[in-house]
Amino acid sequence: MERGARGLRRRHCAAAALAALLAASAGCATPREFVRTVDESHDAITRGICDVVDATDRAFGDPRVEDRERIVRVSLGPSLEIRENAGADRSLPVAIRAPLPALERRANIFLQVDSRADSFADGGDSSGSLQEDTSISATILTRVAEAVHTGARLDLYWKDGAQTGLRPFVRWEQRFDGVRMLLEQQGFLRSDDGFGARTVAQIDRVVHDNSFVRLRASIQTSEANEGIDQEQIAIYRRPFPLWNAALSVELGASHNRFDGDPATGEVGAAADPDETFLRTRVTGKIWRPWIEYEVTPALHYLWHHADRREWGVTLSLRFVYEDSLRRPAPFPADAASPFDPAADSLTPPPQLCPEGDPPADAWPTVIPP
Repeated sequence: MERGARGLRRRHCAAAALAALLAASAGCATPREFVRTVDESHDAITRGICDVVDATDRAFGDPRVEDRERIVRVSLGPSLEIRENAGADRSLPVAIRAPLPALERRANIFLQVDSRADSFADGGDSSGSLQEDTSISATILTRVAEAVHTGARLDLYWKDGAQTGLRPFVRWEQRFDGVRMLLEQQGFLRSDDGFGARTVAQIDRVVHDNSFVRLRASIQTSEANEGIDQEQIAIYRRPFPLWNAALSVELGASHNRFDGDPATGEVGAAADPDETFLRTRVTGKIWRPWIEYEVTPALHYLWHHADRREWGVTLSLRFVYEDSLRRPAPFPADAASPFDPAADSLTPPPQLCPEGDPPADAWPTVIPP
């Protein structure tokens, strides 16, 4: 009982920390003024991104977009994952992200804390679950050329004790008429897994200016895993502004030539995770701009299992607070650009909203690719 109570107190502390941060940002405002302030903050951040690829990827938390943002973000909410032959996984993810304003002129640097404790633990060691699923990271992103970003991420996490990791990366992104190409090369060194590398190649094609098709291939290898992990996936994404929602339909395959589970080294068809999958992700906002949901039904076809077809679904609800690091003063209506080059050393977003679309007080929140 004491262990369960300690885990419950930890979860209550996480919720209290979120509430305290929200309250501090609102000062002495009345509840109605506070809600209006948070609503306006979210609206101003999202309306400044008018490129359909960036806007939709941001809705699904794509690191390519999130790493360029200069915003404070705190999210907390329950998640339920159900898989046909694996039961239910219930958790309470907490994520806190804060940029370092003093260094933003030379690079985008931010700290992030992620925790995914079992939110439904009863009498077990839920405090241990919280510790094992907690990580603290610091990321730096700099622009070295018009189409090239480079960066590194330093991680501190718990996995059979305290572990550390370093992940440098280089991203090259090039735009053409309606087409965008991305190459990313990562290397990593982790105290528990050793050396490893990951390569991603991606091409996007915008369709009818309000949706896009993406083809992506990735390979990854590490000292801790057998063989080479490979994934190929085709994605169709589009936003639905009228309903504050976005859709992502994903068809792909993940495989490794190792006969068994590459992560554990267990040999045999029953342990082999090679699969073809089809999933549909729907995310959006309900009631308020800071309440988000995500629903992901999926169908898995396991290549080597006796029972090859398996369904699953993930349901998430998040309470999110986010605000821009700095709000530049509004530009005159006759200004050539709505952004001041002196205000942001890493320059404005790649595609600005057409004149008249966003309110006059919109401000930039991302660094261009």
